Amino acid sequence: MQVELTPLDRAVKRVERVYDLMESPVSFEQALPILEDFLEEEVSRGETDEKTLAVHALAFLKKASFPS
Repeated sequence: MQVELTPLDRAVKRVERVYDLMESPVSFEQALPILEDFLEEEVSRGETDEKTLAVHALAFLKKASFPS
């Protein structure tokens, strides 16, 4: 039985692939909680397109400041 991923899940997978190529001070695993909060907020506002979610998430992560 194949589980269908939600647009949010697919966006997280897209972001992970690109994030690994970015020069970031934190790993994807460290950024994931902040990313999930951001994406859940985007979805609650009505965004459902996984590509748009991924682009917004990458822009958010690029600007995000992470605790040391």
